[in-house]
Amino acid sequence: MPDTNPIQYPAPQADISCFPHAYSATESAEIFEQLKTDLDWQQAQISLHGRTVPIPRLQQWYGDSPYTYSRLHMPARPMTPLLSRLKDRAEHLTGFTYNSALCNLYRHERDSVAWHADDEAELGINPAIASLSFGGDRIFQFKPKSGATLPFDINLKAGTLLLMKGETQHYWLHQIPKTNKPTGERICLTFRMTYS
Repeated sequence: MPDTNPIQYPAPQADISCFPHAYSATESAEIFEQLKTDLDWQQAQISLHGRTVPIPRLQQWYGDSPYTYSRLHMPARPMTPLLSRLKDRAEHLTGFTYNSALCNLYRHERDSVAWHADDEAELGINPAIASLSFGGDRIFQFKPKSGATLPFDINLKAGTLLLMKGETQHYWLHQIPKTNKPTGERICLTFRMTYS
């Protein structure tokens, strides 16, 4: 059975917790391989400083309605049976309901996601976002928007569920930085509730 006792991080104006053993190592390895094969991974293009460039990771959106962030429009795709089971586990652990998942595949240590907040209007005022990690470890960094509090890092291992809720997206940014240290492939599923 998964560990249902979360670690709470003492960040002001935020509610951030982590379930480090949501899935066992054996379960995580099996889930990673199935997700890598089953999901329709794509590399989107974005406009950056007047140039069109590929984002530094693969991704796909699954949910009831389309989703747009950073001017990137993602059409709705029905959740796969595996994503639905993983969503059910996330709901059981966190106590929140989700209807969509933004899935990211980091192929190596140079794949990344830049500083941002998940504060799109479709997510509501104080969204709860459950992020499940499978595959290689990656550092997940937080920093306050105001600069008034020290940033901090969380090492996300396979089978970990990270929950961000409450006012977190109003006052904090997060990212997965590039690194020079070789890392294995990593899949991150961020479950959320969207309102069309």
